[in-house]
Amino acid sequence: MTYTHRFNDFEVTISPDLDIDYTDQTDVIFSPTEYYLDLYLQKTDIRLGRQSFSWGSSPIQSLNNFLTPVTLTEFVLPDPEDLPDARLALSVIQYFGANYLHAVYAPATRATELPDVESIWFPAQSAPSFVDLAFEPAQESSLFDGHQFAFRAALRSLPQLEIDLMGYYWTQPLPSLGIYFTPGAPGENPLITLRQELRRSWMAGAALSWSSGRWIVRQEWLIIPDRQVHRFNIPVSRLRAFSLDPQSDLGVLSDFELREDGYLISKPSLSNTTGFEASLWGGTLGGEVQTRILYGVTDNILAEPITFSLIGFFERSFANDRLQILSLGTYQPTGRDFWGRLEISYQATDTFSIGTGGNVFSGPEPEPLYSELTFHSFRRNSSFYLKFTLDL
Repeated sequence: MTYTHRFNDFEVTISPDLDIDYTDQTDVIFSPTEYYLDLYLQKTDIRLGRQSFSWGSSPIQSLNNFLTPVTLTEFVLPDPEDLPDARLALSVIQYFGANYLHAVYAPATRATELPDVESIWFPAQSAPSFVDLAFEPAQESSLFDGHQFAFRAALRSLPQLEIDLMGYYWTQPLPSLGIYFTPGAPGENPLITLRQELRRSWMAGAALSWSSGRWIVRQEWLIIPDRQVHRFNIPVSRLRAFSLDPQSDLGVLSDFELREDGYLISKPSLSNTTGFEASLWGGTLGGEVQTRILYGVTDNILAEPITFSLIGFFERSFANDRLQILSLGTYQPTGRDFWGRLEISYQATDTFSIGTGGNVFSGPEPEPLYSELTFHSFRRNSSFYLKFTLDL
């Protein structure tokens, strides 16, 4: 639901949301997800309030679409449009004909909402039997104590070609998890606490989209000069061997250095996406190849130097666009894991629709201390679902 009221050059918008916690039947929250004031001038648009942003060119998973934090507590069940969680910000767009400059200021940092460590959606589904695992979410900054800025130059005056150049001083898109050890009392396991860190840094991005007939080709880049990764004082291969058989190398316990910095250091990274979208077979077919290169990886760093993701989707409508079929798949060659999704929905009336679908996760068990997100962790979460949508 969205309510809009306009007077003169101003426009007020409120988008309420009904949030139901199914684990507690009494927990029903009715709150606005977005509320903002728009001011329209001759060549300038100004928006102040709680709002969402969509940057980048990819329709599937844009590298530069991270200004709005997302909620990943149950990331396969909601619509992708429902994942972003609006934030308080000031947005100014200055038009130069078909081109424009877009500046965003946010007075406080906000974190990607990760699930609790006991949730079936927590990325680390298992830990060595001789340790206990805990998770601490990030502490968001107070108002005007976490300034962030983003700038975007959009070139739209060229035929068939769209170019975006972005610059950021913003919270990094991938959450950093600091590792903190607490020795256990006699007879108790030591505790490993994963603490979500919020790190602001300078970043740069670019997006290019070229269209010709039924085809659209997209390219996107994101540069993070100081991406956070884990570094230990002993080789990761030795830690992996110890996690498989602690009795094989008890010297790890005495050689391992205990630190209070979360074992986090900075390394430059370059992410790239190459994709296409085409109108074929009566529907829309798309695919992407995402690559991330991390520079300066050594034996002591818990990170993959290069990772790949292959993403494909197909969407088609029938019965005057009332019946829609969507299939989406992601394969990660680095971990050889896969996530597939199929959804069928029917628009029964102008305000009511019903849908059904399913998610399948698969992949081999990764080696111990695998640093990347793997769909193997969610293999038990494969399921079918029913979805009802009512637009008021």
